[in-house]
Amino acid sequence: MMIKVESSDGMVFELDQKAAEQSFFINETIQYCIEQVNTIKIPNINGKILSMIVNFCRKHAETVDFIELQSWDDEFIKDYNTDDIFDLISASDFLRIHSLMNLCCSKVAKLIEGKTASEIRDMLGIEYDFTEEEKEAIRKENMWAFS
Repeated sequence: MMIKVESSDGMVFELDQKAAEQSFFINETIQYCIEQVNTIKIPNINGKILSMIVNFCRKHAETVDFIELQSWDDEFIKDYNTDDIFDLISASDFLRIHSLMNLCCSKVAKLIEGKTASEIRDMLGIEYDFTEEEKEAIRKENMWAFS
């Protein structure tokens, strides 16, 4: 049985049963709603990201060799930019694909490893706009972390 999933921008992908089972969300939808639905609409994931996820699920469904899969995962994630990685984290959380979530979070950990707080803020586009008074209040409130 082939399962169709549709992205927020209308792109449709087909997955076989085993690939679809990589996602707890899709798997549960199939079990409880497939008679009423021809295509599972994924409202908050665009086609670019859903395409990456479909590729990931297909590979994880067909590969049983752990070392081969680990090597493939490393290649899969290595060239994605931080925006794509965070989109994949959000999507894997929604679709409940734990192996993809773990892979993406490991990638983020490697990206921030050894960086200063300022470098991490720059990389993630986080504005640092605390006043001196706010910084001092945070230091006092969390003194245990600064000793």
